[in-house]
Amino acid sequence: MALAFLCSFFTICDNIYAQNCNYDLSIEVLDLHDGTPLSNAIVLIKELQKEGFTDFDGKLVFENICTDNYTLNISHEECNDITTSINVNRDTYKKIRLEHHLNELEEIMVISDNRNNSKSLFENKISKEVLEDYNSRTLGEVLKTITGVSTLNSGNYLSKPVINGLHSSRIILINNDVRLEDQEWGIEHAPSIDINSIDKISVIKGASALKYAGDAVGGVIIAETSKEKLLDSIYGDVTSNLQSNGRGGAISTNFTKTNSNGWYYKLQGTLKKNGRF
Repeated sequence: MALAFLCSFFTICDNIYAQNCNYDLSIEVLDLHDGTPLSNAIVLIKELQKEGFTDFDGKLVFENICTDNYTLNISHEECNDITTSINVNRDTYKKIRLEHHLNELEEIMVISDNRNNSKSLFENKISKEVLEDYNSRTLGEVLKTITGVSTLNSGNYLSKPVINGLHSSRIILINNDVRLEDQEWGIEHAPSIDINSIDKISVIKGASALKYAGDAVGGVIIAETSKEKLLDSIYGDVTSNLQSNGRGGAISTNFTKTNSNGWYYKLQGTLKKNGRF
């Protein structure tokens, strides 16, 4: 029995000392997002207290590693450290991906419940009531009611808005979210907006105008119609006027059919006749 015990003991010892310690452990460290190699990453084998640095290609090789389970700690500048385990029983390759944007700013969203487009001190508005009083006039003449706005006239009904001495391409005109450019072409081109087709005009001057266009040096003129109500309804109006200067007049009609499901249609038209104007 003693002989059998000795044989078993030498067999165990032979297995211990026959452990293979000639394996290579290859590590490759990459960026998690775009897969670019991370050089100078530190890889530490905790059980062996062996560490190394990845090369320019993000690679590192530990030689003469024995068969065993190891714990790896990987760190890199501007990255979160990670710890992982690996079993080595032959030449082993391990690819490791690090989050390399630790100091990158996260997205910031600014949300406002303010329904006004601008809180600038340089914003002036013309209400529907004022527009009704000028229903036979041009857009340029209506804008003259605002301080700092004048007109450049090229005839009785050709008037371009002038804001702080600037006009044409220096002033941007937006009608229901659509930028108009006809008034920018030349001195004989006036804004082609019918006063009777809009419900509100806003004139924005100063730095606030850059929100709408980068070339709005003089300012921005925004013409808008009121939002329709979600009701099953029909409504409209007819406006007319006469004038002795030019012996003429105008008639304008507006008809709207709305539905509670959000669909609506609107008809609007204006007819003007003013002598030779």
